Amino acid sequence: MGNQNNKKKRNNDSKSGIIENRKEKVPKKEYKIIFIGESGIGAKTSLINRIMDIEFNDNTESTIKVNSFTKEVNIDNKKFTLFIYDTPGGGLKCLVDIFLKDVDAVILGYDITYENTFEEIEHYWYPKIKDKNLVYLIGNKIDLNDRRTVKKNTVSNFAKKKKLKFFEISCKTKEGLDDFYKDLVNNLLDLE
Repeated sequence: MGNQNNKKKRNNDSKSGIIENRKEKVPKKEYKIIFIGESGIGAKTSLINRIMDIEFNDNTESTIKVNSFTKEVNIDNKKFTLFIYDTPGGGLKCLVDIFLKDVDAVILGYDITYENTFEEIEHYWYPKIKDKNLVYLIGNKIDLNDRRTVKKNTVSNFAKKKKLKFFEISCKTKEGLDDFYKDLVNNLLDLE
């Protein structure tokens, strides 16, 4: 990571001041990120909407096809593009395989209030992406912690064992979003 004293704050177009400075590191121009997980969990489309600076909507419909988004990022006058793919869960999981090729980061999303969504990560989604270098495990809906059915310790242990980056967030309240976004962008810049 480097000496903390030598790092300066950078500005991001929408997340001002949360990206750490990189010495002499020139990022590649484009990064491909895919969001996968079960249908209706709120950790894919809602998280992408927040990254794209779109307001939270309690009535976001389930994704029924692969949707793509482009986000231009400018850090210290270095521009790069995030190509973000929102994939369907449920009966359309087969579409995901096509988009996993040459991906720079995988975001595995689950709902902390619905245990089956994490079980699907363990048994269905993780085996498909286990060879990828940069993988995040994101639990959404921490604003509903009183309805939690997925134990944080269980997920944390799974993430450590599989060498996944683990965050819990709330797309509704934005809790944890800046930490996740900062970590994602810094790790993308470190890929080269």
